[in-house]
Amino acid sequence: MKAYAKLKRGALATKVEAEVWGEAMAAMLAELRAGRVADGLIAARHLAEAAAKRGQTPTIAVLTDGKANVSLDGEANRPRAMDDARLAARQLAGMQLNSIVIDISPRPRAEAAELAAAMNGRYLPLPHAHSKAMVQAIEGLNAP
Repeated sequence: MKAYAKLKRGALATKVEAEVWGEAMAAMLAELRAGRVADGLIAARHLAEAAAKRGQTPTIAVLTDGKANVSLDGEANRPRAMDDARLAARQLAGMQLNSIVIDISPRPRAEAAELAAAMNGRYLPLPHAHSKAMVQAIEGLNAP
């Protein structure tokens, strides 16, 4: 939990050691509301905007199976939830940031790949969500 507390206090732009990344990710995932993909993308956009105002260059990493089940108005409506998620992803694309969608479903899903494309980001199917592989993929986005 210490790693997550550090991340939550605004240190998202700093490098997190691979050993604690898994602990931090588990804690963050426990707080997310299932199926609210658009909410997560909007929150990522707000964090990225705040980081950019501080002169930082944010990178967006999204862990999802791509299944948006709850719309922004809180209704369990998959088609509307997917529309909301696509719109939020396109808004992130407009920021022209490095981004990656890590598909954590057991089998690669078209929905997660679609979100990556809408964000103009990279798509990485990673069904077993190994923390070291995630860190390497995210760090690789900013490599020269």
